[in-house]
Amino acid sequence: MTALKKATAIWSAHGVAAVLEWPNSAAEIRRNTIGTILIQEAGTHNWIHLPVPAAGWLSKRVEQVIGFGLRAECNENARIDLVRLVDSGRDFGNGDTPSYQDEVGFLGEAVWYTKELPEMMNWYSGRVISIHVDFLSGSPRGRIEFRGGDIYTKH
Repeated sequence: MTALKKATAIWSAHGVAAVLEWPNSAAEIRRNTIGTILIQEAGTHNWIHLPVPAAGWLSKRVEQVIGFGLRAECNENARIDLVRLVDSGRDFGNGDTPSYQDEVGFLGEAVWYTKELPEMMNWYSGRVISIHVDFLSGSPRGRIEFRGGDIYTKH
């Protein structure tokens, strides 16, 4: 049984809410009804972060996170190589690590990524789904559409 089928609640965020870590590196950023589109020059990289609301924070209760997923599409010159699920209360600058990290290799395809976590995580604060994108050489320039993400919880 998948995390999606085990979930009693699904918290979603639309890709239009995505935040770029280095917006000045982008050649073009567009937001539309599908999500956020990023086009960037070869030999560069960027992080795309999607904050997902936390019902636990809103209702002052701990939630049990059992999985997450995202939707994106990248062309042949934009490679998604890392996916993270992060507790927004953590600070990487002070040595904290992501709550979950997965090395992937999506290139030139529609991405329907879903991951059941190896163990349930109790969270009170908000969450962020992050993807790292490497922009490769070639024509056309690297392009990714980040369409959105989901967090699966169980009560």
